[in-house]
Amino acid sequence: MLEYRIIEGVNFMARKRIITPEKKGLIGKLILEYNIKTVKNLQQALEDLLGDTIQSMLEAELDEYLDMKVPIN
Repeated sequence: MLEYRIIEGVNFMARKRIITPEKKGLIGKLILEYNIKTVKNLQQALEDLLGDTIQSMLEAELDEYLDMKVPIN
C-alpha cells in the first residue's frame, strides 16, 4: 500500500515497510550490541558494519580499473 505524505510542501509517495519479527529481533540485537541511544551511535554502528564491506568493494573496483590500464608487455 502506498501513501502520500507532504513534507515542507513536497509531495512524495512512501512505501509502508513491513517489519517481520525476525527483523525486529535483529534490530533489537544491534541496538543492544552497539548500545545505540543517539543518531551518532547509530551512525557509528553503521560505519562499523558497512565500512569494511564498502572498503573491499572500492579496492576491488580500483584493482580492476588499474588492471585494465596496465599495458601488457
